[in-house]
Amino acid sequence: MDSITKGTNRGSSDIGKRKAGRKRKENQVKTKGQDVKVIDYADKAVIRLQKKYQRKILRGVNRNIAITAIARELACFVWRVETGNIA
Repeated sequence: MDSITKGTNRGSSDIGKRKAGRKRKENQVKTKGQDVKVIDYADKAVIRLQKKYQRKILRGVNRNIAITAIARELACFVWRVETGNIA
């Protein structure tokens, strides 16, 4: 019997690649016909929220508190898109 470190599941990496490709196609369909400003703003928001979450976690903030802070900021981004207050 192989040890844990020598065993691999070759199929699992292939599944991950297929899911990533499918997700990318789904996002392209969702953004089709959207205003370029909104798409750019959403992309910036995703990057900002991911960085903010990572900084909070690395700083040692409780995971639930970090998620709540990110959710609040996400609500602000959504509000700005809905009201047209995109910079």
